Amino acid sequence: MKTILCPVDFSRNSRDAYVYALELARIFNARIILLHCYETPVIFTELPLGAVPVNAKELFDNAQKRLKKFVAGVKIASSKIVQTEMVIMQGLASARTIETALEKKSDWIIMGATGTSGVARLLMGSNALRVLRNAPCPVMTIPKGSKFKTIKKIVYATDLQEDNLNAANTLVPLAKKFGSEILFLNIDNRLLMNNEKDYQKMKKKISSAVKYSKVSGYVSTQLNVVNGIQDFVKQTKPACLAMYSRHHGLFGKITGASVTAKTALKIKLPLIALPEGH
Repeated sequence: MKTILCPVDFSRNSRDAYVYALELARIFNARIILLHCYETPVIFTELPLGAVPVNAKELFDNAQKRLKKFVAGVKIASSKIVQTEMVIMQGLASARTIETALEKKSDWIIMGATGTSGVARLLMGSNALRVLRNAPCPVMTIPKGSKFKTIKKIVYATDLQEDNLNAANTLVPLAKKFGSEILFLNIDNRLLMNNEKDYQKMKKKISSAVKYSKVSGYVSTQLNVVNGIQDFVKQTKPACLAMYSRHHGLFGKITGASVTAKTALKIKLPLIALPEGH
């Protein structure tokens, strides 16, 4: 983790995400790309469209001033030692976030789960799916009011498919840094694994795919995926939750990115979305 992209909209939640990003950047000796996107206001008038004045420089300067004030308002030790680059762009936040992640070769995107303007729409409707389907790196959403803490447990919701398990290796550098345990949770009401042989088979499958020693496997028979994750999180109290965002085909569109987005909004825990193909 060398470069962290953090889109902000000046909301309290985006401040929480920025603080979280700063703490991770300090631990990994990474730099932060702090991104703010603004949209040109739509003006309703009887004048012809070409006659409506839009001062592009004034919009940019105002955004720049607010971003500098936003950074100055975060007074923690990490903010003084972490290299931070401020980027201001005009346009839709979801599209610009993806573009910037590609251009800057970001390793992770860390952002607020809720907010105002463009960032709020990242996890709602088509913009949410666009980011989760096209982000070139893991996306970590931070709930409002979330405080950074040592990551001792990571819950990884999995369907035990090969691509899903292989993607979990993305979490290994993070887990190693904190000595974390990765708890693999499979939610499938058709599986009633109640003997040692079944559990050993599941554990062997995980261990052969994920190159990390501190792993364990669990099964939930909840009918609803999000509710199953929520119940398990309450029991195990992890520092964060991770999911694989599969998006190919109709089935993936329904069960992949959309479920990840719904989970991010419902479960008040930092959530890491691992994009398909990463």
